[in-house]
Amino acid sequence: MLEDLTIADVIALPALTRARVVAGHAGLDRTVRGVNVMEVPDILDWVRPGELLLTTAYPLRDDAAGLEALVPRLHERGLSGIAVKTARYIDRIPEPMIAAADRLRFPLLELPADASFSDIIAAVLAIILNVQAARLERSAAIHDRFTTIALSGGGLRQIAEALAEFAGRPVTILDAHGVIQWRTAAESPAGAGD
Repeated sequence: MLEDLTIADVIALPALTRARVVAGHAGLDRTVRGVNVMEVPDILDWVRPGELLLTTAYPLRDDAAGLEALVPRLHERGLSGIAVKTARYIDRIPEPMIAAADRLRFPLLELPADASFSDIIAAVLAIILNVQAARLERSAAIHDRFTTIALSGGGLRQIAEALAEFAGRPVTILDAHGVIQWRTAAESPAGAGD
């Protein structure tokens, strides 16, 4: 099954091949659940945890204090990271942003001037949607399997086997007193029924 998308996965996408991790390398395992674009200075009102924020820094281009405070504030909001397109509105990512990103383990990416936000958003969302679709398919398969077991009069053995198959681990079913009723990893207990 597909795992969650991380910042490390995102920078491996073709749309980000020329992106450079400037700081926050220790946070590349952060999960990305969405993408947002910063086009207003009060972006904190519009972001959600798990998002990767894309920006040209235009709203804060003349606000050194705002740029310095941006990474800590995004980190507090639970964002996954920030990708800054330099050259158009800011020449380089300010040192205070880099220091804060390293301190907070908050991935800070630099995008080339010709990077397309549209291409990045499409690529990231395509992976997120694929992960969600795979989860929905798995959920439907689990539901169908247990519905079939219930409707066909299946018992503890069938339930335990199905659980073990979906979990990829041995399963033990205990009664309310902690007595083993069925175990998939070993022989079933004497007298345990279906």
